[in-house]
Amino acid sequence: MQRKNELTPENRLTNALVQALHGPSSQRVVQRFAHEVCGLSKLGTLIEPPEAQLHDFRDLNAPQGLIVGIAPQPGTVLGNKRISGKSQPDALIHGDEVAVLIENKIRGKCSRSQLIQHAMFWALDANRSQPMWSLSDPPEGYRIATWGDVRRWLSQERNYAEADSGRLGHLERLLNEYVPHSASTDWRAAEPVPVIRRPDPVSLRTITERWDLEQLRKATAAYVSRNPVYRDDCKADTERMAEAFATAGKPVPLGLQWFDPTETMTPLRRLTIMYKTHEDRPDNWQRAWTGWWNGIVGRGADQAVLAAMLAWALTRGGDAKANNYTRANVPVVWQLAPESSPGLEDFHAAVEVAQRKSEASPLRWTRAASALKDHLHETGGSPQRS
Repeated sequence: MQRKNELTPENRLTNALVQALHGPSSQRVVQRFAHEVCGLSKLGTLIEPPEAQLHDFRDLNAPQGLIVGIAPQPGTVLGNKRISGKSQPDALIHGDEVAVLIENKIRGKCSRSQLIQHAMFWALDANRSQPMWSLSDPPEGYRIATWGDVRRWLSQERNYAEADSGRLGHLERLLNEYVPHSASTDWRAAEPVPVIRRPDPVSLRTITERWDLEQLRKATAAYVSRNPVYRDDCKADTERMAEAFATAGKPVPLGLQWFDPTETMTPLRRLTIMYKTHEDRPDNWQRAWTGWWNGIVGRGADQAVLAAMLAWALTRGGDAKANNYTRANVPVVWQLAPESSPGLEDFHAAVEVAQRKSEASPLRWTRAASALKDHLHETGGSPQRS
């Protein structure tokens, strides 16, 4: 039985691989690994040392990115259908031209849905309108390698005078222990894709000119009290939202197409958690603006829902971290959300009382609005970093 906090064999192998890329000659060693295993002709200069076990999201500073899956067998399997949740790749090689996110497996093949989830969460522009691919070769932004490819690189690396026999030997021993059999694949060039930059947050005026946040908080609380969406209702509510988009002739958001039935999170489910059941547990996805883009807007939320979430946070409706993440990220993803989404008509009617008319008087600074203004000033308008 594995003890708590004990590293899994997969994590041990990942750590050994990353350690093999460290050392005095790390720049050259990493460049050769990026070419031989990742299929990159140019990585650029390392921005930071290679890192294992990525627990926290950060904006990538390279113009392009690549997802690399390494497994004993070539090819992929579908995996589960959830592609819009939080993502914790096993390793990051952060060049100033290409950032490489690595997912390792010590059994079978890589999961396509997990690789796509990494691309979505880390803001890679990898065919986001139709992200799922078939069993054929992966599209731009992805590279599927094997531990056999790593062995080939390892064998070549030993020929260099600067080779660190200790680090390379440790990796080889763990490879022989955990993945004794893995064929190498034919080398082919990988095609990295652009990294999508975090949008500039909208001004407070943009939100409060349209919504009276205090009125919106009261109206949302009353609506959710009458129309809650509980955990057992999530799958049905997801299907209802998807059907509403299709009926309206609008593209169905990815989060309403590809999801795990046990972990769905529609806009009304999120508002129920905030305003009624108070189950919110701050997590990595909430700290990252991409988590809001994929997991909130990407599941059908519109600007009315975002404003209601902001109104909740400004009244300290939940855990302090959840409040801060909400205050920080709603202005960032505001322009990525539609003004109005299908399937939310009843909610819109219920909160219409809080919507300011276009000819409304100049901005009235409510207590809630002033709190947001102070928060954006303190954080520079960007999502908080731990």
